[in-house]
Amino acid sequence: MEQQKHILIIEDENAIAEVLQELLTEEGFKVTWSVSGKEGLEQAQREQPDLVILDVMLPEMNGKEVLKHMREDERLTDTPVFVMTNVNDTENIVNMSEVGKTSYFLKVDISLETLLGKIKKQLNLQ
Repeated sequence: MEQQKHILIIEDENAIAEVLQELLTEEGFKVTWSVSGKEGLEQAQREQPDLVILDVMLPEMNGKEVLKHMREDERLTDTPVFVMTNVNDTENIVNMSEVGKTSYFLKVDISLETLLGKIKKQLNLQ
């Protein structure tokens, strides 16, 4: 039996994280969740998830800093990261998208079905 894929959500907005967690759990993923950048980075280093969904605006350490530290950690260098934000910030999109295996989307622009499809495609589950 194939091992369950693990997704780490780093998101400080409870409503968004809870919806994502419920959707992904129903789809058979193991899901963990952190509410701050610092906690999320530590959790990623400890758990080494298959994919990370990362908010940009986070307490303690923003998403850009989390992503930078992840890419400097040889255990997390190739971990796919889906960066999400409410902010339509071209500079963040360019800077964060240049980092390998990183996708960027606005929370208001993506449906759950589209996000799920992207996750499955990234994890070669389709």
